[in-house]
Amino acid sequence: MKFWALTLLLIIPGVKHSYAQKVSLKDWVSHTVDSLNRKHVDTIEYYHAYCGECEILRKPPMLGGPADTLPTHRCDVGNGWVQMVNDVIYKQKGRYYSLTFNCSYPPIKKELQNVKSLDYFLSIVPVLVKRDKYGDAMQKKRHFNPPITVDGGYEEAFLYCGHVRKSIFMQDGQKTDKGWRTYFWIDKQTKMLAMLESEIGSKD
Repeated sequence: MKFWALTLLLIIPGVKHSYAQKVSLKDWVSHTVDSLNRKHVDTIEYYHAYCGECEILRKPPMLGGPADTLPTHRCDVGNGWVQMVNDVIYKQKGRYYSLTFNCSYPPIKKELQNVKSLDYFLSIVPVLVKRDKYGDAMQKKRHFNPPITVDGGYEEAFLYCGHVRKSIFMQDGQKTDKGWRTYFWIDKQTKMLAMLESEIGSKD
């Protein structure tokens, strides 16, 4: 009996360790973008939504329709945030696709319809360049943007197009906060993220 108890004690920690294996989202995105570039895909975006101190509820199944499900495989991405969306979107041979992060498994590939976010992202690059210059000037003058809430939902979008690398980052509260709404780039960022959320949600 003591032999079996000792064997279980040795096996169980190993099982827990393999389940808690950390996977780097940053490395996954980098590898995915590089892989698409090698296939001559030159315009790519990554949409990331996550949450702090949040409880993610599943939608109940509708009559005749599927239930809202969380990713098939779960893993520790090493940042402590609740992961909601991790998708790479790109256009290839006239069709749009998404690659959904699936832990250390191959990403889930799906075709998307009516994608407009890639073109819109490219169109607002000059605004984002101006935003970054404005931010640098603010820092030099020791002026700071309004505060944001630490917990709650966050969204990020990254554009990869040739040598162009631009990103958008917003906390949910920034979309309605009067202080943030006065900045010239906020409306365009809000629209961009809303487009991405809609496109990801309309997967076939």
